[in-house]
Amino acid sequence: MQKKKKNMAEISKFFYAFIIFISLILDVTNAGPIFCYNDDDCPHICSHPRVQKCRMFLCHCEEVEEKDEK
Repeated sequence: MQKKKKNMAEISKFFYAFIIFISLILDVTNAGPIFCYNDDDCPHICSHPRVQKCRMFLCHCEEVEEKDEK
């Protein structure tokens, strides 16, 4: 009876590890480059103070230069 419980635990651990591994692969494959022709083609994926810019047909996040008001 102990052997059967141990085998079930090993199968469960393998199954959970497999699910995590597959989810990581799917997550990485969804993070591909975003192609664009101008700045308007880029989605809003950057957090403040960065803005999205189209550079060499790929979307990039760039720092915003803040102007000092005097």
